[in-house]
Amino acid sequence: MRKKILKGVFCSALSIVMATGGVFVSAAPKQAEVTTKIQSVQNSKIVNLQQTKTSENTKSKAQARTAVQLNNVTVPTIWNTSVKSAVKSVTLENGNDIGTITIKNAGTLVAAFGVDFVVRDANYQYIMGSTNGLLYNANMKPGTYHLYTKDVVKGTANISLSLYPNQNNRTLGSKVIMIGGTGKDSYQYFKVSKRGIAIIGLQGVWVNPTNFGKTYGITNYVQKKSGSSWKTVSSSQYTTESRNYNSVYGLPAGSYRVVLKSTYQSGVIGAAYRQVAANSSYGTSKKKAKTISRKKYKKQTFLTTDSVKKEHWYKIKVSKKRTTYIDVTSLGSSGTIYCTVSGKARFKTKNIKNGTRYYLKAPKGTYYIRVKRYSKSTTGAYQVKYVK
Repeated sequence: MRKKILKGVFCSALSIVMATGGVFVSAAPKQAEVTTKIQSVQNSKIVNLQQTKTSENTKSKAQARTAVQLNNVTVPTIWNTSVKSAVKSVTLENGNDIGTITIKNAGTLVAAFGVDFVVRDANYQYIMGSTNGLLYNANMKPGTYHLYTKDVVKGTANISLSLYPNQNNRTLGSKVIMIGGTGKDSYQYFKVSKRGIAIIGLQGVWVNPTNFGKTYGITNYVQKKSGSSWKTVSSSQYTTESRNYNSVYGLPAGSYRVVLKSTYQSGVIGAAYRQVAANSSYGTSKKKAKTISRKKYKKQTFLTTDSVKKEHWYKIKVSKKRTTYIDVTSLGSSGTIYCTVSGKARFKTKNIKNGTRYYLKAPKGTYYIRVKRYSKSTTGAYQVKYVK
């Protein structure tokens, strides 16, 4: 059975009118998953909003404003302080002045209200307007902004705002962080403490009104610092729903960064990282095969920089007549790993793909297990176990 090492749920944090979620981390060292549950804007919570015909341009610019300090709101720890959110109840009496927001960090602003509204800068110059009460802007810079309804309204409603920072060089971990898209590449750090696989969950979510809440994959690759520059050490991968939006890279211990290619301005990205160590000894040929004792196992990794010709060899001796099994399991991979078992009994070569296993019954005798990667783009970890 495949087990999950990370199960994430991230959301837009547009409380009241949108769904919220959390991150849950389990101990099973198998597979990472970053998923999303963002719902469309729901107006069912809007109470007694009535539009009148007066334009927002007729409202005095000097009218007193209610401050919504967007970056000073305490957010749940599941967001790793990456999303700054606020929900403000607004009461308008034949007015259109929603209030003022202060943004301290550049990023993508997502806001929702019961009626259409506009954003103006500190000098009251028009920035942009909402569509069906939903607004996003990937280029929000630090500063003060004023929000007005497009038409004068009467009633009470909640306005919800979230800011997704777009800065580079944040450190990824097991908690999902949200990254605002910029239209350019994004660079985020992670560390590998022991040889094994780096499982990087990357899932994009559209925040534009047309596709709001729909998800998409992220093209990415890994770099390692070499002197004063960064060297690419992997092939590109694309996260897909069928793989739980994960990329898997076999890497030795060290400091790395993942490059997220051409992030969309109309989307935000949930990112998380977890590593699985797999650094047991292995043989480089049949003669040098490493012995696996009864009820023991070996875990090993094919690195992104390994030669395609590289092989890992193991040996299992079944000394008595008993029901014995050899279990070769993928711990997470990109591409296909070949596994061949030879000995008294004849077995077919098996392709071990991400999350799959090769489980076979072995009578008394000596068996050699050869494991190799299919192509240069194949990378990942596996486990060979002498079951009983």
